This record gives sequence, structure tokens and C-alpha cells, in this order.
Amino acid sequence: MMADQTLEKIVTEVDESKGLTVHTIRKTVGIEDIKQKLREFYSGRITKNIIWDFTNASVDSSVSGDNLNFLLRYAKQFSRPGGKTALVATKAKDFDLARIVETKIHVVRKDIELMVFKNYADAIKWLAEQ
Repeated sequence: MMADQTLEKIVTEVDESKGLTVHTIRKTVGIEDIKQKLREFYSGRITKNIIWDFTNASVDSSVSGDNLNFLLRYAKQFSRPGGKTALVATKAKDFDLARIVETKIHVVRKDIELMVFKNYADAIKWLAEQ
């Protein structure tokens, strides 16, 4: 995997042989950090599958309510036909928020497969399924 250190809060690794991009969140992030990473991802080399790994980090209060709806509308402009997105969150607050994202994304974007996991291994297993 090749790492991108452009944002200290979010480290991106790309494994082209697996068609996988992993965004590892290393610190508390806000809505603008996530939006910036989405913009970078979709303006560069797009892989079929993505993992957003919040295992060792969290989101701040800007990732809620109207701002979350804004982020989902913002992400709506991007497309990865046949791609899957896995959110990994181990902390209860982040997991609950990720489940809200999962529910909302299924309403907004029927063409995106998104699942929430409490551990990284389950996310990898799901992404490998056809």
C-alpha cells in the first residue's frame, strides 16, 4: 500500500492490487476534514472499495445533524459503480453515528453499498465478498 500523508488527521493508503483505499483517522476529525478527504479521493485515483477506519479516533461535534446531511448531499455528486464503503468504528458514539450515516446513505444513494463494522477484519471480509 502507498500512504498519502497530506492530512495529518487522516492517513490514506491505497492497495491497487485489491482495489482498496483505506482512510485511517488518527485524531478527532470534523466535517471539513472528511469533506476534504472525499474531494482528494475523487479527484485522484479512485478504487472500487473504501474503508474509513475510526478505530483510533473520533469525530467532533460538527459531524452531526444538518452538517451530516450536508456531507451526504456533498458526497452524492461522486460515483463508484459497483464499489463498497465500510465504516469501522469501535467507540459507541462513533458507531451509532456511523449507523445513522448507513441508514441515511441507503435513502439518498441506492447505488452505494455501505456497511458499518465494529472491527477491521469484518470490514475486510465483507469487501472481499462478491
